[in-house]
Amino acid sequence: VMGIYVSDHPLRGMERTLLQHATHKCEQVAELAHDTKVSMAGIISSLRSITTRKGTKMAELTLEDFTGQAKCLVFSEPYGRLRDVLEKDAVVVVNGFVMNREGQGGVDRAPEVRVKDVRPLPKSAEIMESIDPSVEATILMRVKRATRPQLQQLKSLIESAPGSCEVVVHFVDSDVEPIVLLQRVAATQDMVKKMEKLLDDAQAEVLGDLPLDRNPQPEPQAAVAG
Repeated sequence: VMGIYVSDHPLRGMERTLLQHATHKCEQVAELAHDTKVSMAGIISSLRSITTRKGTKMAELTLEDFTGQAKCLVFSEPYGRLRDVLEKDAVVVVNGFVMNREGQGGVDRAPEVRVKDVRPLPKSAEIMESIDPSVEATILMRVKRATRPQLQQLKSLIESAPGSCEVVVHFVDSDVEPIVLLQRVAATQDMVKKMEKLLDDAQAEVLGDLPLDRNPQPEPQAAVAG
């Protein structure tokens, strides 16, 4: 109703996946030339079915990512193919072309996307399994507290599956500095779930770049609660 999310954004945790499947972000559509080919990834925040004057069906949808929203039109031919995929709150990849059209009175309308294809966003496990070993990513673990044995078990788990992603343990609502576990780990969905299970009420997120002032600490036990 207010146009904002009272809870966390529904796309939170999918940042890396969205970037890997999009050529453009939603906010960029307004700046693109007519007929520019685009691929955008996000959530369908609104969806409306329309009956044309010819009696055929089409759809109007709003795609949203972390940068904003883009209006998309699914004309009759693709709508017949895609109607089963189109669903409000679905996280999808939209492929199409930018349309710059003239509105009533010769006033230019806001740019829209003429949709050619829509498909569900691949599951995060498929993306994380395919991370190039040379790419430096980060698994951010947000926790309220952790015991020394829990952090020791986490370190052992990380060492059991070496990979390209560093792990940062961030204590929310606390003055404790983030802990960087130096051993890198393979960022698979199964591994992330195991890490979350080890730490009480932990929330994990795979990031390409972490906006924290991080100083590696070789002795994480010093910051352990309890």
